[in-house]
Amino acid sequence: MPTSYIKNFLTRATFRGKPHIDYIPLLRLIWRYFFPLKIIQYTSVQTLPRLDGTGSIEYVLITPDEFIADSFSISKQRYQNKSKKLVYVCHGVGRSLDEKSVRRWGYNASQNNVDIVVHNYPSYGNTPGPATEERICRDADELLRYVKKEDQEVVLLGNSIGCGPIMWLATADEAQDLGIEKVVLISAWTSMLGLWSTLVPELFMRGPNNAERPPLSLKRKFKCVVGSILFKVFGPIRNRDGYDSFQSLKTAKKLVGKDVLMIHGEFDRTVPLWHCKQIKAEMEKYSDVKARLEIMPDCGHVFTRLWSDDIIWGFVHDDENLEEIIKTAKERRGPAKEIIYKGNEHDGDD
Repeated sequence: MPTSYIKNFLTRATFRGKPHIDYIPLLRLIWRYFFPLKIIQYTSVQTLPRLDGTGSIEYVLITPDEFIADSFSISKQRYQNKSKKLVYVCHGVGRSLDEKSVRRWGYNASQNNVDIVVHNYPSYGNTPGPATEERICRDADELLRYVKKEDQEVVLLGNSIGCGPIMWLATADEAQDLGIEKVVLISAWTSMLGLWSTLVPELFMRGPNNAERPPLSLKRKFKCVVGSILFKVFGPIRNRDGYDSFQSLKTAKKLVGKDVLMIHGEFDRTVPLWHCKQIKAEMEKYSDVKARLEIMPDCGHVFTRLWSDDIIWGFVHDDENLEEIIKTAKERRGPAKEIIYKGNEHDGDD
């Protein structure tokens, strides 16, 4: 079997869209590669024609005055004395230009004085596929060049699977002229094969305070079996470029001169914490890479970004009180701690 087929299969299966109807989980897992799924879109979506003429990239550019909530006063906007930066977001699986996600990003833009751009991956919405590594990265590069103003500072923000293309934008030789200086990685992973082959540790993960976790659902048990098979098959050849994609662990050394913030949930079952620790350890080998890792206590996968919002925007704007913001965010008690081990943890993170 050609190595490129395996590489593209895993990439397409991971960067999947969200269906209108919740199909039977097992069928969705098997068929999502052959029948790319679509999400329900936000109403005011813009499009950028691809340079190669293979369709258009759907995106939304959100400005601070676009989504002012009824209870929000512009006088309470934070960082008004800071220059307005462009935050380029690569989102988590199953979410992008749907109403809920766009408005959530819009609130962040209004509250924190930033422009935010989010877009559909290939095969999401009406953005044509296939969702290969080359296509995903090319779309990200073309769109960022289009929306970036000449003198506007850009901050890259990747969440979950979005860390793959964000790491590419931050490290690829083709994108070095963009002048990226800051990168935020939330629930980062080492590589595509590394991500798929770590489904098996779910069987042994414990909950907060080392408590026993409730029994896994049939769906997650099936994923664990798939993960264990991939671990046995691909483990010995994980460093083979032909099989792997989005190799963040390998490209970490190219983050020279950049300021990197990594955030990870302590009890993340979808992307285990060791992924982020390995990438951080690789960065520490190079003195010109400024990186910090913040671990959110008792937090699962989906709530990591939501729970660390204040940390993210403090980092983006070089808040002089960032250390206090981080301490407060980690001590906060909210609904995330109550439900990270109940129900479907991976239901459309932003």
